[in-house]
Amino acid sequence: MSKFQWSIIIFILVEGGIYFQFQGSDFYYPLLLAGFILYLSLIFAFSMNLPLRFFVNASVNSEKGSVALGFDDGPHPENTLKILNILDKYNAKAAFFLIGKQAEDNQEIVKEMFRRGHKIGGHSYSHPINFGFLSYKNVAVEIMDGIKIVEEITQSEIVLFRPPFGVTNPRIAKVINKNNLEVIAWNLRSYDTATKDPDSLLKKLKKKVKSGSSILLHDSVPATLEILPELLEYIRDKNLQIRPSFE
Repeated sequence: MSKFQWSIIIFILVEGGIYFQFQGSDFYYPLLLAGFILYLSLIFAFSMNLPLRFFVNASVNSEKGSVALGFDDGPHPENTLKILNILDKYNAKAAFFLIGKQAEDNQEIVKEMFRRGHKIGGHSYSHPINFGFLSYKNVAVEIMDGIKIVEEITQSEIVLFRPPFGVTNPRIAKVINKNNLEVIAWNLRSYDTATKDPDSLLKKLKKKVKSGSSILLHDSVPATLEILPELLEYIRDKNLQIRPSFE
């Protein structure tokens, strides 16, 4: 039973307790409403936080003695190949979660990351801003069309998936489970898309990275490209391997 299913049971029990304890009192309807609003607020918060594994099981794809790097939103027509070259220099492997539309437009880069031995996963077809509000049918199209495009380019089965924005809900979970996808989360979010200062980004990551870290990055962000060599040097100096631990 998922955490979401358990939450429904707990919600029903709490609301039932309010019904039996306060029915007929002045507090009855306000308490029922407060319980309902609180539950919806918690569900929304959990839906926006993939590492909590509230709706789906998810792996951080790292283990003791290593650090995993996951790059979202690519492939970028300029940055991604540069990132691949930097990773090669440090003999490091990463996971790339690709937007299907981006993959269509940059097929040779996708083939190159596959040829160099990096892990590849889906990240929807178009990364819609309303991904969490789509119908089941549209969620299925977004997820599976993105994955099918990458499969056609790489001529390989793609089972890894990371939802846009890390958003999950029962509809997204249903598509994931139906298609036997392996969801990959993180335990260290860089917030590189919100940081324009490379020095600040690097300082924050150095402070938080440790054995078992799985870092969420974006290959479309110039600051990420700029700090990557020094970040890899820092991880290596801590005697940690840099690889996604899917094997």
